[in-house]
Amino acid sequence: MVRPIRPEEYLHDYLPEDSLVTVTLRRLIWRTPLHFENNIYTDVHYGQIQWDYLNGRMLLSYGKEMEMQVGILAMLQHWAKPQQQNSALSREELKEYTPQTLQSYISPEELENQVGTLLRTRQPLPPVDAKIQFIEHVMKLPFFGYTIYFVERVSDDTISVPCFFGLNKEEIIAVDKTSQAVSCVIPLKELQKIRTLRPLSDDGLPGLELNYGSAASPKTMWLELSQAKEMYHTIVVILDKTGLPY
Repeated sequence: MVRPIRPEEYLHDYLPEDSLVTVTLRRLIWRTPLHFENNIYTDVHYGQIQWDYLNGRMLLSYGKEMEMQVGILAMLQHWAKPQQQNSALSREELKEYTPQTLQSYISPEELENQVGTLLRTRQPLPPVDAKIQFIEHVMKLPFFGYTIYFVERVSDDTISVPCFFGLNKEEIIAVDKTSQAVSCVIPLKELQKIRTLRPLSDDGLPGLELNYGSAASPKTMWLELSQAKEMYHTIVVILDKTGLPY
């Protein structure tokens, strides 16, 4: 299970001697504009955004535009590694620079040719500048700033499943898996109650129940996703940080 640590909690309570717990630093609320005067600040944000990108937590539209974006981001990741500015890019490295969720949609040969052309025709950047450009490029993606979750089932029949749910400092959205159209928006200020749900069967997924809307028009929606507890705790932390009641 993954969940944020609250400010009042003691960090060492989560670091037992058996080392079964890993603590990572992540930014959950993208409210303050980024700046890149400090290399450590740049490295921390690059590490988080690159991990999210490679693990399917950043949504890219399918098509030729997506292939171009993946190629440019692969080039920038290559340059971000020290001593790699002038080196050739192997197919194994190119796979490492491509999001896992997109690898089946992109031809390795076409991507290799595209990135090879980019590397031959563009002036290499120093690692720090490559990281900054990678971050700035990803920030232009339509769902940047949302924490993305893959949802298997939803109680609302108007939402096609499986789909993505996105969470930011203002709202929860449902995003179509193929078209990436937003089919549902729940403002966080309308949340009345949230709770996790146990799996309905031994091989089922845990769930999350959202109660929202006004007193005159209450609504309830449940989701089934493997990261139900992580999503629950992330919502609670964002509500606490933004001062929204729930």
